Amino acid sequence: MELLFLVQAMLVGLVPGVGGALSVFHMAMLYALYSFEYKWMYQGWIVHQRVAFIERRWPYFLGFGLPLAILTTLPSSSVISACIFAVAFPLFIISANSAQPPQSMLPQIPVFKVVTILSNKLFNRSDPTPYISAPSASLK
Repeated sequence: MELLFLVQAMLVGLVPGVGGALSVFHMAMLYALYSFEYKWMYQGWIVHQRVAFIERRWPYFLGFGLPLAILTTLPSSSVISACIFAVAFPLFIISANSAQPPQSMLPQIPVFKVVTILSNKLFNRSDPTPYISAPSASLK
């Protein structure tokens, strides 16, 4: 699913005028997902729970992933961007391990919805809840 979301981030970058900002937004959300994924996998969360949690608390996760998204977007060389990511990403994993994302008062943004549905169709998942619109109460 993350690969499909990366493709989505690249495609929204092609939108005239706002493509750059949309792409950075998507990359920030993706980097936040990458950072928290280790913690959530250890806690036994399935991918749909992780995605719903991020979508419900998107302001926090946007802010969490934005520094890395901006740092990797600035260089014109993809090699330099990859090096920056390789150096900074472990720090984001460590930060995510002790983070406590607060509830958001803003409405949920289903930024992962398209790729979740697409990945479920591609991999023929028989999951009865292919897309969870809000996290359950047990996810804190």
